[in-house]
Amino acid sequence: MPFVYFGSTNYDKLRIKINKPTDLIEISLSTDQPEFLNLGKIEFLGSDESNTPIDVFNTQYQASAWLSSRAGNDDRKETTFEVAKGADIHSKKEINPKLTIKLRKRISNCTLTIENRSDYYGIRSSSIKVETFEKNTGANNSDLSKLSSFSLQDFLPNINQTVRKHFLTTESQQVSDENVRTAICALLDRGDLDIKSQPWNMAINLTSLNSKTADDSSVKIWAAFLISQYLKVKDTSLLNLLNPDDDGRLQKIINAINAYSEMYSVDANAETIIFSKAKKLVSESKWRLAHKFYSILSDMNNSNIDYMFGLAESLDSLKRHDEAKSIYESAVTNSSGLKPDHLKMLSTNHKRIRPRIKMYDFISTHINEIRKRGNESLCSIHTPSTNKVFCYWAQGFDAAPPIVPACQRQLKKFTPSESIVLLHANNINNYIAIPEFIKNKLSTHSAFFSDILRLLLLSRYGGTWIDSTCYLTSHLETHHMPEQGAFTAFKVGPPSTLSVWYLKATNDSWIIHLWKEAMLIYWEHHDDAINYFIFHHVFEALYRLDERFRNERDAIAQLPSSKPHEWYFKLSEDFDQAAYSKICSSSNIHKLTYKTNPQMERPESYYAYAVRGF
Repeated sequence: MPFVYFGSTNYDKLRIKINKPTDLIEISLSTDQPEFLNLGKIEFLGSDESNTPIDVFNTQYQASAWLSSRAGNDDRKETTFEVAKGADIHSKKEINPKLTIKLRKRISNCTLTIENRSDYYGIRSSSIKVETFEKNTGANNSDLSKLSSFSLQDFLPNINQTVRKHFLTTESQQVSDENVRTAICALLDRGDLDIKSQPWNMAINLTSLNSKTADDSSVKIWAAFLISQYLKVKDTSLLNLLNPDDDGRLQKIINAINAYSEMYSVDANAETIIFSKAKKLVSESKWRLAHKFYSILSDMNNSNIDYMFGLAESLDSLKRHDEAKSIYESAVTNSSGLKPDHLKMLSTNHKRIRPRIKMYDFISTHINEIRKRGNESLCSIHTPSTNKVFCYWAQGFDAAPPIVPACQRQLKKFTPSESIVLLHANNINNYIAIPEFIKNKLSTHSAFFSDILRLLLLSRYGGTWIDSTCYLTSHLETHHMPEQGAFTAFKVGPPSTLSVWYLKATNDSWIIHLWKEAMLIYWEHHDDAINYFIFHHVFEALYRLDERFRNERDAIAQLPSSKPHEWYFKLSEDFDQAAYSKICSSSNIHKLTYKTNPQMERPESYYAYAVRGF
């Protein structure tokens, strides 16, 4: 049977010693069948004890096309692009895909490390071939001489011998793979193996799970392998089973997992394992694969609320909004503790409905305490509100990406210098006291920390919070002056929603004080955020639960956030003066980003113009 190497859950690292002076390296597949060349990080390490990375990259991609992002995490749009050192690269499925690495300088006495990624269905190639070349010196120094050729097979252990020795404890008797699989399964079925600690990753290489040829012994070994993986690391190689030509193979493995789970009394039945994998894929934003797993779970138990929400979330992220909304509606209406406001939230917007409902219920439970502490906070303010403009970059603005200093340049150009307060980790304590539990819980979560920081600052001083990637093209106060006790932010839909990169308020704003106390109470009770949008979810819950909060929000017409984002969506395009003037006429504040791509980092791009200035 053809050998397919599955290996560990995430990556297999291939380390090759390069001893001879080398100018060029080719990575290809030693097969004449269409296949993926899926590679993760490619790195050259020095021979010193610290294995210092060597910067030698100048890559030229010979395969005809490369996918724009990780397998399973995009819309499968093919594009040609350059990849920086350490980025993921994938070729389309083709015959003899090849990656050529032209080195900027000749190297020797080092180690080449290649991560062998799985393809879309989780299968890793065993046919990776690496060849090294040296340029000839002489009349035609562009000619190349091959120095060495390595295959991944050269670096794999002798699978058959190892499996026989470990499972069968026999001498080097020549027996077929089928006999070995049958013997392993006999031990499994008698309960004579420690399912948690056997080297199933080696035994799995004796199996064949081709859709129409999977025998019972292969299925059983795979089931034991998946149980063992889950018990060890709470993760599995389940991606290997998502072949579209399944022919009942997956169901056989599910049945075998459940049988062994009961026989060996382990807490790892099929639903537990699949659900764990689905949640991990969601945390990694691999929505296409997450959808496959939640579809399997829904087929297993179509009344499980967790599975319904997971399926709907994955559909929504794949832009299948109508399907997602229908499943969300069913999940919400069938959830225990259904409240009228839950349905109102759903009718307003179905996206992220589950964490929004969870936050609403939490705030509802604590609303009296939040109001009491909000009143106490408001009554403690005895100084007039200021016109300070607060901007924050945790590491300090000197260490920030290029767009951040450009935004500070514009801020200083259009804002009185005495109003600007530039904050970083080392000077925050000069302006505000951060509760110790916030420091302890959010010290490594800068986004959540800055949520709290802006509310603490505005509740004490009043003024404006502006994100460090906001770019001004005229004076800040032109369109955004709040009245006494008022609050201003850009909205993204109904009044219960907002963008939080720009907030302006006086220090007697009920919204700011109530919002601050609600956020503090949340973190007093939790160690983790419901999701990235916790700040927005708390605001929505307070808007629905507190009339005074709602009246203050509704008192002033809020500006839509679409206008400040027009420039953002053009950052990769070539600059156009007429279009730029139109953008600036619609808003004097522009929300940009520090995250870049090669198209943005061109001198003619909108992004480059923003960095250079006009």
